[in-house]
Amino acid sequence: MKKLLFGLIVTLMICLSGNAQNLRADFLKGKKTNKEVIEAFSKLSEEEQKQLWLEKVDQLLTLKLPSEHHELIKEIRDGMDKGFDQESASAFLKNASNLAKITPLKDFGEMFEMLEDYHYDGKFSDTKSVPDSIVKGIAELDLFERGACSCRWCLFSTTSTGTNCSPTRSGCGFFFMQECNQCILCK
Repeated sequence: MKKLLFGLIVTLMICLSGNAQNLRADFLKGKKTNKEVIEAFSKLSEEEQKQLWLEKVDQLLTLKLPSEHHELIKEIRDGMDKGFDQESASAFLKNASNLAKITPLKDFGEMFEMLEDYHYDGKFSDTKSVPDSIVKGIAELDLFERGACSCRWCLFSTTSTGTNCSPTRSGCGFFFMQECNQCILCK
C-alpha cells in the first residue's frame, strides 16, 4: 500500500511539474507567426502574461550561457517574480539594459522578444550589437504606464521614430512591452 501511495504521489508531482513547464508550448500551439502570438498574448491577463515570460526566462536559465549573462538573467527573473515598485523597476530595467549591451542582436531578440525556446550551443549566433538607441530605450521604459508608440523598437529602422512600423496596443519588443507592430526578429 505504501508503494502504491508513493507511486501515486510521484506520478502526481511529475504531472504537475510537467504541466507547469508546458505553458508556453500550449500557448504557442497552432500559432505560426509572431503577429498571431502577440495578438493572442495581448488578450491574456497580466498574470498569464507574467507566467509565460517567467517560464521563458526559466528556460534561459537552464542554458550554459556566459556567467555575466546568467547573472543578469537571474536578476531579471527575480525582479519579474517579485513584482515592481519604482525602485525595483529601475533595477530591473538597468539589468535588462546591461544584458542588451553584452548580448548580440539576434540572440537578444530570441531571448526576450519571442516566447519560443532560445537555443545556445556554447556561442552566440550573431555578432551584431543591439543598437545603443534600443539599449537606452530599455533602460528608460516606464513599467507603470504604456504610452503611444514611437516605433523606436524597430531595430531595422534607420530613424529613431521608425518608418516601417505603426503603433499598436498589442505590444512587441522586449517582453512585448513596446506598442509597435515590429520587433527584432518578427516572422
